[in-house]
Amino acid sequence: MKSVGRATADRAAGPFTFAGSLLPDNHSSLDMSLFADPDEPARAYLLRDVDHKFIAISRLNDDFLHTTGVISKLCEPDPRRAGRRRNRDKCEAPAMFKLHGLHYVITSGQSGWASNPLTLWRSSGAALEGARWTRLGNPAPTLSYTQPAYVVQHASPHGPHLMYMGDNWVHCQPPGDASLNAITHACYQWLPITLERGPQAGAMPVRIDARRSWDVTRARGAGW
Repeated sequence: MKSVGRATADRAAGPFTFAGSLLPDNHSSLDMSLFADPDEPARAYLLRDVDHKFIAISRLNDDFLHTTGVISKLCEPDPRRAGRRRNRDKCEAPAMFKLHGLHYVITSGQSGWASNPLTLWRSSGAALEGARWTRLGNPAPTLSYTQPAYVVQHASPHGPHLMYMGDNWVHCQPPGDASLNAITHACYQWLPITLERGPQAGAMPVRIDARRSWDVTRARGAGW
C-alpha cells in the first residue's frame, strides 16, 4: 500500500500495460499528482503526500517510470510547534502549475471528507531543485468540498489558460439519494482559474471561484 502504480500506452486513450509499482525514493506516497514542465517537455515530476507529514517533489527519469530523488519539500512541520499542528495546517492532494516562470502548488488541508480551505504555495525561484516555498493563502474562498487533483495548463497565443480539476468525494450523488454510499458517486469538479491583475496580484496571483456552469470555449486573452 501507499505505493505508486505505473502503466504505459502508445496513446492517452490506451490500452495501458501495467509496468509495476514502487515506493518512490523509498517514501510512502499518498494523493499523487504529476507535472510536466510546459517550458521543458522532457522534464516531468511526481508530487505526493508523504504519510501526511509533508509534500515531496521528485523528478522523473527519462522514461518517466522512476523517480531520481526528492528535490524539494513543502508544508513541512515547524519544529517549534511539534505536536500542535491542526489538520487544516497539514497538507495533502498537491497539484502544480507554472506561471510567469515560477512554480505554484495548490494543496488541501487534512480533514478527511470535511470541507477545508485550499492553500496556494509559490516557489522561491525558477528552479524546483531546492526550492523554498511561500504560503500565499486560500485561492478559492467560495469553494468547498473539493480537493486538488490536477491543474490542466493550456498554452495559447494570448497566454496561459489554467483549469482546476478537483475531487469531490461525497457530494455528487444523484438528487434524493441520501445513502451512506455516497463515495460510489465521487466525481471531479472542473473550474477555470482566473489570473488576477493589479495590486492584488502579488499577494494572490490566481483565483478559483465556485460556478454552477461555465464554457471552456469562452476563454479570451490570458486567462478566462
